Amino acid sequence: MKTLKTIIPCTLLLTLLTAFAGSERYATVTLAPAQVISTNSGIFTWHSSNAVQIAEGQTGELITLETFNNSSQASAKVTKDGISFNARPASSLIVGATPRGTTVAGPATFDLSTQYTSGSPTEPDLTKTALMTVKISPMTFDPSQTVTVAPGMGNVQIALESSTNLVSWTDATNGVYSDNLRFFRVKLTKLGP
Repeated sequence: MKTLKTIIPCTLLLTLLTAFAGSERYATVTLAPAQVISTNSGIFTWHSSNAVQIAEGQTGELITLETFNNSSQASAKVTKDGISFNARPASSLIVGATPRGTTVAGPATFDLSTQYTSGSPTEPDLTKTALMTVKISPMTFDPSQTVTVAPGMGNVQIALESSTNLVSWTDATNGVYSDNLRFFRVKLTKLGP
């Protein structure tokens, strides 16, 4: 009985963690404190940035880019495969269009940044700030690309097969394959009645 009392809470916790890990979430960042990056004739150039990372197996969508009293020149960019692009939030699209912001599959980075000039070397302009919200979702998979053994099917044999021409299939094993072109499939065979 003691084992059963331990198993139920652990199973419930695992179920909740699995459900949370597979659901979408939102990440909101604000600009980090600005730093002086250069000076020229008593004019100081300030820069501030922050980022949201999108991992492999996730997608990211820019939802909002909000500035404080429209006084910030903040911008959002997305970097994918070492190339940066301007990112547009869903809130900036044409009225009547599907409200979808710039969307990218991970790994990628959404960057929020601003740069401005000021006559003060010690006090950043606190009105030059912004926030960015990114929706992070797990990438979906196609259920037709899976093999499922349903309850009540009885005994089944599952085999990995390979082919070089998609016509002739032979049994395969897990391992390293280095020949030219090879296709793989999973075959499910019902055994007995």
